[in-house]
Amino acid sequence: MKLLIAIPALTEEASIQQTIERCLEAREYIIGTSPVMRVDITVVSDGLTDRTVELASRWSDLIKLIVFPENRGYGAAIKEACSRRPRSTRGIAKDTQLAHHTRRAE
Repeated sequence: MKLLIAIPALTEEASIQQTIERCLEAREYIIGTSPVMRVDITVVSDGLTDRTVELASRWSDLIKLIVFPENRGYGAAIKEACSRRPRSTRGIAKDTQLAHHTRRAE
């Protein structure tokens, strides 16, 4: 089984780095403790005006980054991430405000 963690991001400069780091840690945990064999992480920049894209780009070798030139909304960001995943992949959305503990999302 494959899993997608979609991270819609609108002006998340203050939290995007920690969110990505927690998702990367969760990826290892999920793969090690569940039937999931692969976890893809996709950040969707939703028309940002801050440094979120620049900061998320630091992990470009470990995550996918989609950039919307204009704000299209939370739902559009999730739909876009899901439309780019392989059909056999299940998906979850991750809150950049860290309101949900990533490790519990397995």
